[in-house]
Amino acid sequence: MELLVYETSETFTEDLVDFKVTPKNKKIAVIRAGFFGLISLAALEEAGGFNPVCFEKTDKPGGTWCYREKPEDGVGSTMPSTIINHSKELGALSTFPPKKESNNFMRHHEIYEYIMDYATSKGVLKYIRYKMEVLKVK
Repeated sequence: MELLVYETSETFTEDLVDFKVTPKNKKIAVIRAGFFGLISLAALEEAGGFNPVCFEKTDKPGGTWCYREKPEDGVGSTMPSTIINHSKELGALSTFPPKKESNNFMRHHEIYEYIMDYATSKGVLKYIRYKMEVLKVK
């Protein structure tokens, strides 16, 4: 398997075919550091025995919930007025309840804060390589 990743000023290929997998070095690529990318990193961290790396196209994690003043090509963003259409309890992870002081129907900045609090508490931000776009996986 070949993973081709574009980095701001250069392109490189990381060969995963000849990588010998043992219980202590299972190399896993997670593409994008949105909510589910961060959850995936946390699951890999919890399971142990993995060497995850997450490739994030932008300079910040959080995916769609990371509001951006200026639009970026190929990068989604919520509107500053976005309010989620379900209760915070219904949309929360079962192992990570939202803050009591958050609105019941959280605004985009509260959801982003929730996502970042989760990622920070799980210690997974260290696995992210920023400004790296995955162009092809084969």
